[in-house]
Amino acid sequence: MLAVLLLPIPLAVTAALDDLRCELDLRPIGLLTEIAAIAHGPPGTEGTYRLSVRMTGGGNSSVSSQGGTFRIDEGGEVTLARTVMSGSDRPEARLRLEVENRFIDCHGTR
Repeated sequence: MLAVLLLPIPLAVTAALDDLRCELDLRPIGLLTEIAAIAHGPPGTEGTYRLSVRMTGGGNSSVSSQGGTFRIDEGGEVTLARTVMSGSDRPEARLRLEVENRFIDCHGTR
């Protein structure tokens, strides 16, 4: 089962599948944009994530990717990654979570 949410967003985007939810939080910080990737769900839930951020501006583009494993803490969430990008560019972030062969995707732009 796959859940996808595609939105241009001012600050945050979420997508949910049963009890699992992903969130991308894009916040301006002066001339920069901070991007946080967050997983929400039952405490102890384990899985993998993949975060890709594409920047475009001035006729150029770049892609930064990272991934790994995660375990949701007692509070029901875990911050998977946090990165800061140049605010003069336009970031497009994609986050994919996989838990027990279930996938959930978040997509956000600023």
